[in-house]
Amino acid sequence: MIVLLAEDESHLATLIIDYLEAEGVECDYAPNGRIAMNLLKTSHYDAVILDIEMPYYDGFSVCEQLAALPFCPPVMFISARSELDDKLKAFSLGAVEYICKPFELAELLARLNIMIRVKQPANVNQFTLDTLTVDFGQRQICRSNRVITLSPKQWQLMTLLCHHSPNLVSKDHIMASLWPDQTDNIDKYKTLLNRLRHNLQRDGEPVLLHTHRGAGVVLK
Repeated sequence: MIVLLAEDESHLATLIIDYLEAEGVECDYAPNGRIAMNLLKTSHYDAVILDIEMPYYDGFSVCEQLAALPFCPPVMFISARSELDDKLKAFSLGAVEYICKPFELAELLARLNIMIRVKQPANVNQFTLDTLTVDFGQRQICRSNRVITLSPKQWQLMTLLCHHSPNLVSKDHIMASLWPDQTDNIDKYKTLLNRLRHNLQRDGEPVLLHTHRGAGVVLK
């Protein structure tokens, strides 16, 4: 199981991550809503844990934007806000759980496990194109019965392209998603794209990764 925790209180985030990882749950961390959205666009998660009050995008905004993504994981809110209106707003946006701070970490894990038990549609966890299969749950890519090993950045790019396939993903969107806090990433972008293409393609196989000069990339 892999989850995304979006929480701007670093001390609380550390406590949650340490506890969950000790229980066998892999965690990615976002200290604000902008980084959370970048991760959600380029990675696949079994669940998302959101604080409400965060910089850039608050938890409600992140949850609302999640609905537009092809792969929408279940959402749990953790918040000091205990008012009924906040809970109802969270549920109206699609949240599955809402826990008020302070809470016991064991309760958070128990509720998280219940969320994960809800069976997701098969196409949420897998992408198939020609002889290519991407299993997001296992983080595994196969083509023509061979397993393809990708670097973390290649996996992020591949996930982003799968999310948007068969539509083109702009070069600017890719660079902003993969390197949100950096500029002048054109060389990194070109190198990453070439390495991903090399890993996916063997002689005689149909081309699946198409580059549109100056525009972006499409997987189709």
